[in-house]
Amino acid sequence: MTRHATPAAAATVATVYHVSTFGQPVNLAHFPTGLEAVATVAIPAGLTVHQALDRAYQLTNNIDDSWTKNTGVTAQGQAAARGGARSTSVADVIEIAGERFEVSPMGFTLIRVIF
Repeated sequence: MTRHATPAAAATVATVYHVSTFGQPVNLAHFPTGLEAVATVAIPAGLTVHQALDRAYQLTNNIDDSWTKNTGVTAQGQAAARGGARSTSVADVIEIAGERFEVSPMGFTLIRVIF
């Protein structure tokens, strides 16, 4: 797990991607193959990257109702068509300001692809 204390400069949007086939490994070097964009989440200014990741994660989890009903969340793709989707989980990806983070069992891991 990596702590991401760098402040997010201004209000931004996080894009949340779910693994297309839950439980199946995805080669993140071929992003976004094997993933489906399911939501955008409004991120207010002043949050660190880690806080922004936490916010996107929390708002795309089904707690008392479908996460698609949460303020600041816009469902995309099949999640919008179906009116909901599963909760964001381990191996899913959150993209903020051009950087991609894999949801880990304890936090988030920056995805670095070296060519």
